[in-house]
Amino acid sequence: TTADNATYYVYGLGLIGEQSQSGYRVYHPDFRGSTVMLTDAGGSVTDRCMYDAYGNLMNHSGSSDIPFLYNGQYGIMTDGNGLTYMRARYYNPEVRRFVSQDSIEGDIGNPLSLNLFSYVENNPVSYVDPTGHISVERSVYLYNMRFFDNDLGNRDWARNEIEKLNPFEQAQMAWIIKYIRAKENYVNSVIEYSGPYDAQAAADAFDVS
Repeated sequence: TTADNATYYVYGLGLIGEQSQSGYRVYHPDFRGSTVMLTDAGGSVTDRCMYDAYGNLMNHSGSSDIPFLYNGQYGIMTDGNGLTYMRARYYNPEVRRFVSQDSIEGDIGNPLSLNLFSYVENNPVSYVDPTGHISVERSVYLYNMRFFDNDLGNRDWARNEIEKLNPFEQAQMAWIIKYIRAKENYVNSVIEYSGPYDAQAAADAFDVS
């Protein structure tokens, strides 16, 4: 790709548009974050797209090559072979599953998360997966808030704060929570088998305060 034929993508709180030799195009997402319309700089519609709930492209009117289709607002790309690249792994909308298992184990308290090939716990209407690792509710809060302990007031506060985030930020928050949980589980294991002093060393090594 050279500077003359390169395509540049514009992001704000998600994908906004693209600039190429053919001009500027604005991406218009639906409530799920999937691209349903492209318009040119003058506001005229150049393309329309329609999907089923699991991301199969049902109709495309227009001639633009659109790499960001299903959940495209979050930077999710659809390859020419029909697979959707969700950063951590590929998703196949035809079979409604990821092509490889999640590298992060599910939560025993949430049986639907234990199927490491399933996409958004088989609920694509309510959830999206911008990272390939976790289901995030589109407009409310993370489905599992036990990280914030058993204090209901604390959990309510956390939910209210997460409601203010856009889905991409929610996904980032979810990844951080899973990362911290993994580190805490490691430290708890050290406490159980090695004692508090070694546990403190483990906490320091993993930056767990």
